[in-house]
Amino acid sequence: MSGLPVYEEGRWSLVVADAFRDVAWLDRPVRVHEECDIRFAVELLCYTPEEFARKREELGIVRTAVAEGVDLLGAAA
Repeated sequence: MSGLPVYEEGRWSLVVADAFRDVAWLDRPVRVHEECDIRFAVELLCYTPEEFARKREELGIVRTAVAEGVDLLGAAA
């Protein structure tokens, strides 16, 4: 065991917001957790719209989320 937190499969949330523009990468999920009062284990992937546009074309979890995920706010991706 590595001592790193273990998340159940499917506990990832992708957050895309203009508000992340001037926020350091590692500070983004901390702010979302605090401002949204999240009280459960979830891995937050926080991107600006431009970062998201690039990431959605790459192989990886962002591309999979676009293809298989659920848009919780109903906004067009």
